[in-house]
Amino acid sequence: MPTTYTHYAYGQEVFHKLPEELQRKIEPYIEYYNIGVHGPDILFYYHSYCKNKVNQYGVKVHHEPAREFFKRAFKVFQAQKNRNEAFAYLAGFMTHFILDSSCHPYVRKRIKETGISHTEIETDWDFEVMQRDGRNLNHYKRACHIKDKKEIAAVIAPYFKKSAKQIQVSLFHMKLVINYIFRSGFGVKRAITTVIGGYVSPELDLHHHFIPKEINPADAETCKHLWELYNDSQELCVEMIIKLYKALHSMDMSFCKERRLSRNFS
Repeated sequence: MPTTYTHYAYGQEVFHKLPEELQRKIEPYIEYYNIGVHGPDILFYYHSYCKNKVNQYGVKVHHEPAREFFKRAFKVFQAQKNRNEAFAYLAGFMTHFILDSSCHPYVRKRIKETGISHTEIETDWDFEVMQRDGRNLNHYKRACHIKDKKEIAAVIAPYFKKSAKQIQVSLFHMKLVINYIFRSGFGVKRAITTVIGGYVSPELDLHHHFIPKEINPADAETCKHLWELYNDSQELCVEMIIKLYKALHSMDMSFCKERRLSRNFS
């Protein structure tokens, strides 16, 4: 939480607030950045119908302090030849962390207060962000910016200690699930998913993975405050990406002691 489109939109806004020098460095490798904005979430989609070492590693990264990821990232980055591509990915990854760590404490609080599920809150907010951007709620493919190319997967894979093939499959499955399974959820597909989910795995809250026709009125206050967190965190995110760039290129691992990195993604 937040979910797919919101992370993408946030990443684009942060990108345009970066110093022009960094924008010029990232722009040729924007496909890497646009995968980075989804952080470790990409691993969740690897054969997501069952628990396995890949998707559970995504869970692990989500729950550990972000500095653990960045400690590994420094070592991986130094060993890579494609450093421009790698930095673009890591800059996107930072946007995911900053937005998640800004929003999650409040979301947990609202879940307790309202009883509304995590999934419903995040899809309601995705709805609002898509509406703001004029996206067609019926037909827009929320993962259309995800490219499951071998060369991209090869750059990303070492950051998660996985193979390029596993990352490529994760990205392919992410596109499949978001663009096709949970798209256009206002008819037969949504009805079938609701019935199956209700009988087979009600805890997964499957019907709330579809973008709604309108948000739950009880989520209006939640979404209003999430917008504030979304906007207010962007300056910090820009600052952290600038620091990350300088630290990576001087191999200054003291960056990993940044106070913000003591937080996790959840």
